[in-house]
Amino acid sequence: MSEIHREEFLGRLELFGLGDTSSDRVDPPFPRFPNEEPKSPVFKTFPQSATLQEGESVSFNCETEKVPLKVTWLKDGKPVDETSSKYQFVQDGKKKFKFEITNCNSLDVGQYTAKAVGKKGETTAAFSLNVCPTGEL
Repeated sequence: MSEIHREEFLGRLELFGLGDTSSDRVDPPFPRFPNEEPKSPVFKTFPQSATLQEGESVSFNCETEKVPLKVTWLKDGKPVDETSSKYQFVQDGKKKFKFEITNCNSLDVGQYTAKAVGKKGETTAAFSLNVCPTGEL
């Protein structure tokens, strides 16, 4: 009897506008075998990167296919301060999540991540925010 093995994929991640590329092994975003459940939550919609002017506000939205245990937001790899009035975290139903930043400035520029945690693991969606001085966009 032959054995069935899960394929490994070598993916390439490009951070546009930053000139940085790296490679890492990634699981496919879909089950590889019939009736196989994903190991971690799956994003149905992803937050989109944004470029805006200083002083503007921005919202980042995502949705998961199934209800995650929790969704957290990170900036440059560190958790966003959930106690700051600058940020708002909204959950619409059980699978839709929104992260809002008000009155953006140069300190808000960076790489952000939405992290969905489930019973079998976690998955992330990366996006960026660029803030231009007033009148330069």
